Amino acid sequence: MKYSVEFSCGHTEEVQIYGKAEERERKIRYFGKSGLCHECYKKKMNEENAENCEEVVMSYREYKENYAGCKTKAGSYDKTEKTIVVYVPKKEEKEEDAKEICQKALEAIVKSKNKTAEEVTPADVYDELVEKGYDIRRLKDMPDNIRNDIIERKEHWS
Repeated sequence: MKYSVEFSCGHTEEVQIYGKAEERERKIRYFGKSGLCHECYKKKMNEENAENCEEVVMSYREYKENYAGCKTKAGSYDKTEKTIVVYVPKKEEKEEDAKEICQKALEAIVKSKNKTAEEVTPADVYDELVEKGYDIRRLKDMPDNIRNDIIERKEHWS
């Protein structure tokens, strides 16, 4: 049944609630005490997802290929431009160079995936660097061929 429910945020929405009468009444009470309306919930989730992240507008394809592990801003997909807002983790500026960063990524992969250093692929390094919050394109002192292999997530080194 549809009910007009006042949420704890003070907004009122029409909500479809299923179940027995006592379960429906319990849900209505919960919404009034602790629930958020659709818009307030979306705003809260976007705020939480944006914590320690940069909002980056990118093509949906780039998001799926390179940032699938990152959260997206609710309702940000643009059908005409085929873009989406992605929350990319901010990386603290450190005095590490690309060689040190990649070495740490390699060691982490060898340890966690039980691979030898020779078995590690550019795709493995890419996934590890993104998980750690690095933007590969901003690592300035990395040779172009290595950077391109990693960004393109190749299965073999050039």
